[in-house]
Amino acid sequence: HALIVGAALVATRCDKECRARGRHDASAHRGAPPPARSHPSIFLEELKSMSSSASPMCGEGSYQSIDRLVLALSADVRAAFPRAYRGVGCRGIFSSRGASSGFDYNNTKGVFMHERLCQLSSRLRAAASNASAPLTLCEVGFNAGHTSMLLLQATGNSRVLTFDLGDYPWAKWTAQLLKEVYGDRFEATFGSSGQTVPAFHRARPAEVCDIVYIDGAKDYQLRLDDIKHFREMARAGAPLIFDEVCTRSCIVGSGDCSKEAQPGCLWVEATAAVSDAVKQGLLLVEDCAWPKSYEGTDGICVGRFT
Repeated sequence: HALIVGAALVATRCDKECRARGRHDASAHRGAPPPARSHPSIFLEELKSMSSSASPMCGEGSYQSIDRLVLALSADVRAAFPRAYRGVGCRGIFSSRGASSGFDYNNTKGVFMHERLCQLSSRLRAAASNASAPLTLCEVGFNAGHTSMLLLQATGNSRVLTFDLGDYPWAKWTAQLLKEVYGDRFEATFGSSGQTVPAFHRARPAEVCDIVYIDGAKDYQLRLDDIKHFREMARAGAPLIFDEVCTRSCIVGSGDCSKEAQPGCLWVEATAAVSDAVKQGLLLVEDCAWPKSYEGTDGICVGRFT
């Protein structure tokens, strides 16, 4: 029990530290354009050494390539924001030993998401009338762009529409980098997703999400709103992947999601939002994974909208 409570305290402290660094750096850059790259992109060079960015990175050994790209992208962001950015994202699914975030997911979340994306995209293309048509993947929670890169690389001929608050100073800089690399396959919208996602859907109703990834706001209402808004924007029965979940019983709507009942949960409100979405008939949870030492406290799941 002490270890679980300690993990929760570490998560809170790291979250505050990361945001404090981001706010400090953002105030220094407020009103100024993102800094220009002063060195060749390590990420771009790493990607060029691999297969085409339009070919799915799936199959044996493919996650090792993804991991190399994660590290290369982090190196680019760290070079542009040496004081504010440390580690592989502040709370990213790729956090590992040595990251300043304090989290060590030991590749569990990254591998889970990579495998599911490869499976889901292959299944969707097999069922489509036009298998060559690009898939549209929608994401909330861009941060430093690692999962946007994963979405693009694991699904091949696809497009990513990402939505992010933009409160970290490196977010727009990294979005600009990914835009240079992926062109029309990548589009970022900044602002509160509670407003930007519905506004985007109203303005461009023909844009439909084939796969959704939710890793944005951690608050109960904001997480529930993200689920509802993307459900409206997604195809009927579209799969979704979502991070930051506690116990399985809580996620599927059969357990108590209160803080008292989930003392070690690192993301109680986000999990409670998923639980209530299940109870409201908005989605079904199909499979989950928890990194070692995070069982029942910080996992990742895949499901589908109903």
